[in-house]
Amino acid sequence: MKKYFIFFFTAIVILFNLLIYIEKKPLIHEEPRRAIIAQEMLLSGNYVVPTVYSKPYIKKPPLQNWLIAILGYKEKYVSNFDARFPSVLALLLIGLSLLIFIRNKEIAVMASIIAMTNYLMLYSYGNKSEPDLLLTLFTLLAFFFYIRSPKNFKFIFVSSIFMGLGIITKGVSPLFFYPGIIIYLFLYKRNEFYSYFKFLLLHFILSLILPIAWLSMYYFSGDINNLLSGFSSQAVDRVKGGVGKIIAHFFMFSFRIFLALFPWSILLMFYKKFSFRVKDELFNSSLVIFLVSFLIMAILPGGRGRYFMPAVPFFAIVISYFLSNDLRYNSNYKKIITYVFSSLLVISVCILIYYGFYFQILIISVGWLLFLFFARATKSVSFLILFLNLFIFTIFTHVYEFYKVKNYYNYKDAAKKVVTRLKEDLPLVVDTRINPIQLMFNYERISKKRVYSAAVNSFQKYYFVTDKNVDDCELIFDLDYPKKRFPKLYFYKCQK
Repeated sequence: MKKYFIFFFTAIVILFNLLIYIEKKPLIHEEPRRAIIAQEMLLSGNYVVPTVYSKPYIKKPPLQNWLIAILGYKEKYVSNFDARFPSVLALLLIGLSLLIFIRNKEIAVMASIIAMTNYLMLYSYGNKSEPDLLLTLFTLLAFFFYIRSPKNFKFIFVSSIFMGLGIITKGVSPLFFYPGIIIYLFLYKRNEFYSYFKFLLLHFILSLILPIAWLSMYYFSGDINNLLSGFSSQAVDRVKGGVGKIIAHFFMFSFRIFLALFPWSILLMFYKKFSFRVKDELFNSSLVIFLVSFLIMAILPGGRGRYFMPAVPFFAIVISYFLSNDLRYNSNYKKIITYVFSSLLVISVCILIYYGFYFQILIISVGWLLFLFFARATKSVSFLILFLNLFIFTIFTHVYEFYKVKNYYNYKDAAKKVVTRLKEDLPLVVDTRINPIQLMFNYERISKKRVYSAAVNSFQKYYFVTDKNVDDCELIFDLDYPKKRFPKLYFYKCQK
């Protein structure tokens, strides 16, 4: 019961911190691209062909965009919450799946906690509008249903459905499943390898049902050849590079993954002895899948840290076996940790006072009191690290994330200005050389009008946004924009 309490306490802290500023924090990096695709689906009614500025977007399948569009369907408005909530939900479901499907509940609780609180999944992508956490969830569920009974059609079918969902989320889900499973079967089921392999082949065929269904609809709604060539060119770009580049990437990628799995990768340094002797089917299969996935990503020069995310739950499972006989810490260490993190609390409070953020001071102070209470009640190194991590995440959220809420450029206000100044009912066309996507996304959801790329422009009369002077068009107004490439945008009225 104590361990279940820790799991739900962890989930509540994570949920609170991920949701509190989810709507107020502006969409950054690739987030507006994910959101604008869903917004254009709502405005156009075409849910089969993803578009950005009404031009087909051929780099990602659309499942994440569909989920975002579902959340915004009623108002035909994609909010920041709508764009990010699928990732929050996926993170919590990953932890819950580990808790439910792992039979050894001590291992299950530890694995779920590690999966939900590593740096990569919690700090970097916990509430970001990116498809990686959804991909991780579907890959993990495909694994659990398959490994439970690899020759049972019912489990194979359910597993393949989740694999199919992973494919139409990002396309790379099979990389974190089939290579590892094949090697696992060869190492541990060698006497029946061909029998298992036939069922695995059936699994692969069934996993293509959903992707083929989407591609079939795409065939009748868009340019399927352009889509397939786009997917293939992306795959080729990921594997380009000579031997020297591959070796350099391998070592750099290893270091980045070590940091991405913080703090649990750091904790392993305190364990003097590891035993990789056969433990059980779950451990063996998870270990093989994790190692094979790591090697695949490490030797691909284009592989990034977040591409590795579907392998993280398998890391969590493996490490949980090592942490089941947990270390105990000396009380002197607790005093040192308390002093160090008390200093961190003081620094954070001073920063918040300087900016006048007093409610946030209350939140992190409560977090500190909770840390002291739980740290005093446990001698487990793993749980002490967990409580410290949750406290650090609380500071991260209410100092760094809240600072971004208050100080990032307000694209929504800028979009309102654009909507007000463009008074005629004319389409807005974007110069193909620039990509002010944060502004254009906000323009679309406020005006309820689609934006068009110059590459698909067929209008006789239209508004045109660019970063340069256009002699044969009428300048309506200009707008300061926080981009080094185009610090000022010009809005024209043009006629062919």
